[in-house]
Amino acid sequence: MADPRICAALLDVLEQNRPRQGNEGNLQPGLILGEAARALGIRRDQQAEQDLLTEWQDLFRTGYLAKGARGNFR
Repeated sequence: MADPRICAALLDVLEQNRPRQGNEGNLQPGLILGEAARALGIRRDQQAEQDLLTEWQDLFRTGYLAKGARGNFR
């Protein structure tokens, strides 16, 4: 079972970087994953980084995230 801290960290970073009125936001995968890894303190921990990537993919698989017309995440 996935660590619930990972999902919470991803969702927090997504919320902090989401587009707002007058701001396009920045939801590039590298930025989101990097900030979430820093928040979790898992840099250079291969298993934890793999768990983070798995959780990221699960957000797409379950429909929580989807790519938009210009490659942006919604």
